[in-house]
Amino acid sequence: MRRAWAFLALCSAGGLAWLGCEEQASHVYLAQLYDPDADCLYPSASIDFVLGPAGGPGAPCDAECISDFDGQVLLSATCPPWPVEFNAASSAPSCANALAARCRQCPLDGGGVRVVCDAGRE
Repeated sequence: MRRAWAFLALCSAGGLAWLGCEEQASHVYLAQLYDPDADCLYPSASIDFVLGPAGGPGAPCDAECISDFDGQVLLSATCPPWPVEFNAASSAPSCANALAARCRQCPLDGGGVRVVCDAGRE
């Protein structure tokens, strides 16, 4: 009988612990790599999964420069928190150039740089 009570107590504690845990919110962090030689941005790509909500589903944030440990600058409109391997790079010298290159997309297939914005939106 003692084993039955011990088993019941263990199951109850496990059930309460399971009910008390909340699912961790996470989101995909997207960014565009800036190519300083061609002065353009590569298409947006997933760079990491980040714990925490991203400002709500589909909520865009202002474009922001981030950099990795190698000093590469990326431009992202995904809301923080940032991936662990990246830092704010708004003071990086190439950040202003990356922001200015928002309408110039680097080619993936070796072609020329494409302008992807309307003339009035640059």
